[in-house]
Amino acid sequence: MSSFPEVLELNVGGTPYGVSLKTLVAEDGSWLQETFGGGRPPADLPVDAQGRFFIDRDGALFRHVLDYLRDPVRYTLPVGFLERDRLRREAEYFRLAGLLELLAKQVPGCITVGYRGSFQFGRDGLADVKFRKITRLLVHGRVALCREVFGDTLNESRDPDHGASDRY
Repeated sequence: MSSFPEVLELNVGGTPYGVSLKTLVAEDGSWLQETFGGGRPPADLPVDAQGRFFIDRDGALFRHVLDYLRDPVRYTLPVGFLERDRLRREAEYFRLAGLLELLAKQVPGCITVGYRGSFQFGRDGLADVKFRKITRLLVHGRVALCREVFGDTLNESRDPDHGASDRY
């Protein structure tokens, strides 16, 4: 077989992709670099009927792998991305350590903040507005996320029965 062209045509799980060889082998130690970085295709690399190299993985998620390889520094997942675990499995398969690190950092979550207090308004709501100082906020969410946002100001002793060990 001849060496790889500069632009490769791939069939990933039935989804066709066109990608530069430079992008595909961008991450050191990855399966993609090992497979496509040697100059010649391995003998066991299948080819589909159209002559595209076939990779038997999730074709829809492979676009995120390519987006990461194109710009690993600024790569972020789309808002509302729901297949983080499946993408993590793809990153493990392709041995993309940088993407695995990014996926570990970007853990979705939400924090609910509540308070108890009252506000008193003067006649017609216009005169002598008096606000009561809020001395306590109620926080609910994952402990790691709450600590990231609020730091050491959290007081876990206020509610010792907060459920699972990763909840606040």
